[in-house]
Amino acid sequence: MGFDKKKFWENKIVGWEDKRYSFKINKSGFLQAFGISLGSSLLFRIQKSAEILRPYLANKSLLELGCGSGLLFNELSDSKIKKYIGIDWAPSAIDKAIVKFESSAKLPPSKFIVGNFMDMDFPEFDVVVALGVLDWLEIDEIDTLFSKTKSRKFLFSISEKRNSLNRWIHSLFIFLTYSWKNKGYVPKYYEVAEIIRVARNYGHNEVKIFRDPRMSFGAFIYQLD
Repeated sequence: MGFDKKKFWENKIVGWEDKRYSFKINKSGFLQAFGISLGSSLLFRIQKSAEILRPYLANKSLLELGCGSGLLFNELSDSKIKKYIGIDWAPSAIDKAIVKFESSAKLPPSKFIVGNFMDMDFPEFDVVVALGVLDWLEIDEIDTLFSKTKSRKFLFSISEKRNSLNRWIHSLFIFLTYSWKNKGYVPKYYEVAEIIRVARNYGHNEVKIFRDPRMSFGAFIYQLD
């Protein structure tokens, strides 16, 4: 019997969000011993992604893959976005997002959908964003993702495969906490060039890269112009 990815995310996502995206950043366990806080880098990632996206969203529809409980949507609540659509595997995360956002008259129109975005047809959208999602995909699945989003504007984050003490410590952390129980279902590291090659196969020839020490070994790959 294969590893149940949906169950994994249903059990993980809401508590993980509360811990990693808290404004009260806590270092814990293994990573604390090395002075590393994943929460601080992930919090910066979501704030910076909103900053990069915001100028391109006026009167646009935004599709977020792996939306969780809508943290990015909340960060973009002051934008002039026409509509937001979030898709996530975890019903608990989507339920939380619906309670928080869908009935609010003060926010842009939004819709939250439970599902495996690799197997579904997407609603109409102008820009697609995925934060942390590519880390959990094989390279052929990333190719499929680009084929499904086609020539739409995008912003994706990756955990970059580069020499970094934090990255090597994180690799050890992943090995100790995931590998032994998840049947090989663990986050991955990619070189920026790998993802850009895939993107160019689908017409994205002006891909930009954003790195910042506050993202540790993370990077944004995007084409929004």
